[in-house]
Amino acid sequence: MSDDLAALRDAIDQLDAELLAKINERARLAEAVAEVKQGVAQDGEAPVMFYRPEREAQVLRRIADLNQGPIPDDQIRLLFMQIMSACLALEQPMNVGYLGPEAPSLTRRRLSILVMLWLAHRWLRSMKSFAKLRQKGVITGLSRLKIQPRAW
Repeated sequence: MSDDLAALRDAIDQLDAELLAKINERARLAEAVAEVKQGVAQDGEAPVMFYRPEREAQVLRRIADLNQGPIPDDQIRLLFMQIMSACLALEQPMNVGYLGPEAPSLTRRRLSILVMLWLAHRWLRSMKSFAKLRQKGVITGLSRLKIQPRAW
């Protein structure tokens, strides 16, 4: 490996560490936002709205406006959507609902584990699909796991 390539890879590794630190800093701020929202809700106001689509749209527009390339705006938006999704998962507790009688806490835990296993299975299936595409020379792909809540 040439010295130039090694230096570039070292610079990328350093930048990756800085990006990770900034992403985790953003996540800690999202946790602080959640605490403020929960405090407001405990003061007798309306229920907490963790996910605000208008705020997400505002952030994505601002990020696209700030983007100077070379990564296209739509790809930058996807990156930030993933970051915001991970931060929202820290803010909002995961609730699992089912149709049936009230269950003891042990059954609720088992149900939560079952949902998480199902999500992991879907993710692994998509990763296997990407591996098959890479074997055929395709280097990018898109997979979207969509879970739609239902009102019972």
